[in-house]
Amino acid sequence: AAIVLLAVPAITFGLGIWQVKRREQKLNLIDFLEKRTKSEAIELPTNITDFDSFIKENEYKPFKVRGRFIHSKESLLTMRHDFTGSNQLPGGLVITPFVLSNNQNKVILVNRGYVPYTQFSPVSREHAQIEDEVELTGLLRSNEPLNTFTPKNKPPHEWHYRDINEMAKQLGTLPIYIDAAESTSIKGGPRGGQTAIQLRNDHMTYLITWFSLSALTSILWWKRFAKAFIKIMSKELGQGSSGASQAVNKPMVYVCGSCHKENEIRQKDPIRCIDCDHRILYKKRTKRLVVFDAR
Repeated sequence: AAIVLLAVPAITFGLGIWQVKRREQKLNLIDFLEKRTKSEAIELPTNITDFDSFIKENEYKPFKVRGRFIHSKESLLTMRHDFTGSNQLPGGLVITPFVLSNNQNKVILVNRGYVPYTQFSPVSREHAQIEDEVELTGLLRSNEPLNTFTPKNKPPHEWHYRDINEMAKQLGTLPIYIDAAESTSIKGGPRGGQTAIQLRNDHMTYLITWFSLSALTSILWWKRFAKAFIKIMSKELGQGSSGASQAVNKPMVYVCGSCHKENEIRQKDPIRCIDCDHRILYKKRTKRLVVFDAR
């Protein structure tokens, strides 16, 4: 039982070490995203051949694009909330195809931003449906990870998570998706800046919890088992030492070489026969069987 219960502080200590490593990884990721998202925006290349590799290498980088929106093909990504915190109503993201000015044959996807559910209809924000050519800056994004509770997409009109390849297929665009910056927002229209880059970092709390549990269970184990073990060992050592002292004080029997009288001699007693005072004595042969290995 002692060994089994000792596994509890050992496991919790291991989990604490794991959280130390996870915290370091999270801090590195936060620092990476901070530097990447705030880097200088560059023109979106028009000669991309491998879209998957390009997105993997450049996600969260800011790019500049110039062109015009195809509002007739816009879609909504629902349900979402406003990451900028300016509106507390549930809503969605307006995803609109964007024709590049430097190549009319190339169309990408632009997340113009958040609108509340009261403005899902384009008619309610008609003044923000800019038809002219515009220049905007946004962050390149990849597909959205799913969880158990994410509803399934129902193309072409119902979207609940970012599936860039499927969206591009349905809307007739390249598989390039950009989150428009908040500076591109138009009053009464979609609010940009909907990229979630504020990562939670609760690993310090977790590692304190695991290390505390490890320390607490170690103390409890020590009080329950270690002290009892030391007490038993001390008792056995005490008995062993008393037995050894008794063995040391026990007299040895020697036979006189002159009168053959048996003499009991203790440690520090003079070596001589008590009857004839002869000094040559022989240790009495033991009746115990002793085997010697002679070489």
